[in-house]
Amino acid sequence: MSISAAINILAFETRQSWAEAVQPLIAAATSDLFLAPNTAKMVNAFRKLREKSFDEVNYHQIIISADNVTYVLLRAKNRGDRVAVFACRDSVALGMVLVHAHQALPKIEAAEDLPD
Repeated sequence: MSISAAINILAFETRQSWAEAVQPLIAAATSDLFLAPNTAKMVNAFRKLREKSFDEVNYHQIIISADNVTYVLLRAKNRGDRVAVFACRDSVALGMVLVHAHQALPKIEAAEDLPD
């Protein structure tokens, strides 16, 4: 999904029948996590402390552990406006989720944008 002013879901794959209803919420929540004002303030504060350029993205991954679901959000390295969201049961080993998510990231980075 692209995280810009307009949230676009580039692809959505699931085995859950209810998931289609939450797609817009997933897109909005992902945007909030990466672009919310307080998140931006936190990132900028860390950049100042580390004397990093403000053009650099300094975090690429967010892991959320809920009651029965684990979410992994990965920001594309070459496309800071593109984030992949992976959701799985919390019984799945986090290491395996991360391995599979990172293996899928190059395809996501290479995907073309949806036409307007």
